[in-house]
Amino acid sequence: MSEEAVRIGTSDLLPDPKAVEGTLVAGFGFGAGGRVGWAGSPRAYGWAGAASTVGFVEMESGLRAGLFTQYMPSDAYPIYTDFADAISRDLAFQKGRS
Repeated sequence: MSEEAVRIGTSDLLPDPKAVEGTLVAGFGFGAGGRVGWAGSPRAYGWAGAASTVGFVEMESGLRAGLFTQYMPSDAYPIYTDFADAISRDLAFQKGRS
């Protein structure tokens, strides 16, 4: 797969205006099969599953992160947002160290 194909596929492909309020992708963009904008980074791409699993790649830093649980319903705990927030804090810390 070419670099351009990856760049396009992991870019926000939803047309404006976006009608995603109240959906699982509210607050995010959506690429070719996954969310765009994880962990406060517009260059992060990933997916969250129905049983509280989440994984993404932050393109700029090369970070790959995954959290794999099997808990339903997935919105019983703030797993998606808390995990992304923890990764965001870690990225900020790492940038501050360099």
